[in-house]
Amino acid sequence: MRLDDENVVTFEDVHVRRDAGLALVCGIGANEVWVPKAQLLPGTTVRSPGDRGRLIVPRWFALDQGLV
Repeated sequence: MRLDDENVVTFEDVHVRRDAGLALVCGIGANEVWVPKAQLLPGTTVRSPGDRGRLIVPRWFALDQGLV
């Protein structure tokens, strides 16, 4: 996890487990998190089930999910 600035958080080595329509179900460390597609910020490299890479989300979302 990297705090890019006060508004954005980047997670590396995120694994997309499934696509739930309006959200991706992602493995972030030991957590399984539903990430609304509307919260995926530019620079995110994961988009589809099986993808592994970078997830960039608003800081408020990461705080709300207990990831920060």
